[in-house]
Amino acid sequence: MNVVIFGSTGHTGRRLVTGALARGHMVTAVARKPEKVTIAHERLRVLRADVLDYASVDLAVAGQDAVLVALGADSLRRPTAAPSQGVQHIIMAMKKHGVRRLVCLSAAGVGLQPDPNLSFFFRRIMQPLFLRNVLPELRHMEVNVRQSGLDWTLVRPPWVTYGEAIGRYRVEPGYTLPLGKRISRADLAHFMLKQLESTEHVGHAVAIAY
Repeated sequence: MNVVIFGSTGHTGRRLVTGALARGHMVTAVARKPEKVTIAHERLRVLRADVLDYASVDLAVAGQDAVLVALGADSLRRPTAAPSQGVQHIIMAMKKHGVRRLVCLSAAGVGLQPDPNLSFFFRRIMQPLFLRNVLPELRHMEVNVRQSGLDWTLVRPPWVTYGEAIGRYRVEPGYTLPLGKRISRADLAHFMLKQLESTEHVGHAVAIAY
C-alpha cells in the first residue's frame, strides 16, 4: 500500500513511519524540514511540504492509497492552524486524487463538556497550560474530517507516554475511556497503522487507552 504520513517528524509520526515500513508499505514522509527524517529505507520517500501550503499537500497525496495524520505535536504552546486548515488541505487533495482512507490523530480533551474520565492532571494542568491553543483547532479539524465524506477514523488518546508497545489497549467510540489515563506512542502508532488494513472503525471517532 502507498501511505503518506503528515507529521512524520513528531514523536508519534516517527513511529508511524517506522511501523509502516515494517508492515511493508511504500511510505511518503511529509516534513517541513526533511533533514529531521533520519530514517533511510528503499521504500521511504521524504518530501518537503507544509500542510498550510495546498500545492505541496496536493503533490504529497497524489498516487497514495491512504493518509495518516499526526499533526500538532510541536505546537501545543502557541496558536496554530495546522490541525484544522492543514487537514482541510489534505481532505481537498484526497478528494481530488480519489484517495479514500484517512486516519487522523486528535486528543481525548476535545469534548466541550466536563469529562469525569479525564484525570485531574489532564483537566487541571494539560488542558489549561499546554492544550488551550490546540484543542479548539482539533475540534475544528474533527468537524472537517467528519464532513469530508471520506473513509475516516479519528483517534483520541489521553496522556501519551514514551513507553514501549504493550499491545493490550482498549478502543471504543467516544471522547475518553473510564480510567483510561495514558497510552504509549508506540501503541498509539500501532493502532493507527492497523486501521490501514481494517474497516472496523471507519466513520468513528474512538478513544484509546490502557
